[in-house]
Amino acid sequence: FTADLPGAFSLHAGGVLENLADSLACSGTIGMDMTTLNLNFLTALSGEAPDGTVLIPDSMDLTARIDLKGPEYKANLRLKQGQGTMGVNAELNTSTEVYAADLKINDLQLHNFLPKDSLYELSLSADAKGQGLDIMSRKSSGKLNLSLDRLRYARYRLSDIHLTGELKGALATARLTSDNVLLKMAADAEYDLASSYPDGKAAVDV
Repeated sequence: FTADLPGAFSLHAGGVLENLADSLACSGTIGMDMTTLNLNFLTALSGEAPDGTVLIPDSMDLTARIDLKGPEYKANLRLKQGQGTMGVNAELNTSTEVYAADLKINDLQLHNFLPKDSLYELSLSADAKGQGLDIMSRKSSGKLNLSLDRLRYARYRLSDIHLTGELKGALATARLTSDNVLLKMAADAEYDLASSYPDGKAAVDV
């Protein structure tokens, strides 16, 4: 179908869904393409008086797609705003609870969304994968990687910040490192999520 609100957005979407009543045989694909113009009227719908603190930039291109096949779900999203881009991919098997996701942001101009703040260009990447949706279960496991390649805040430029995390047997561990002019540090932490009492430790080297 197609939806157009002159001066606000243009939306094209479509797809096919089959055997929705059968959780094992169901399948389908849904896709959407959207181009925005002026969507700042949406901020007024939140109940807050528009004061320019948060804006929705015009001329954004958004593409989204969802695929399903039995218990397997896959989704991807692409956003382009000016010279900045963002991409998200995710997949989940509801039967095995195996999941994976990744995020890539390249030169996204945050000041276009938060004009009264001092945040500017952002570039980062992240990925996560694992099995088990109950993080307090000792059967769940997962890994997380995040890298901040560039973030400009006022006159400061942050880069080379990395975060890794792992969940195994309800024990969550994390390591954070930063290697830039503003901050050089390394930190390690762990916490037992299934413990009946606070059980964790952390170490920081600056």
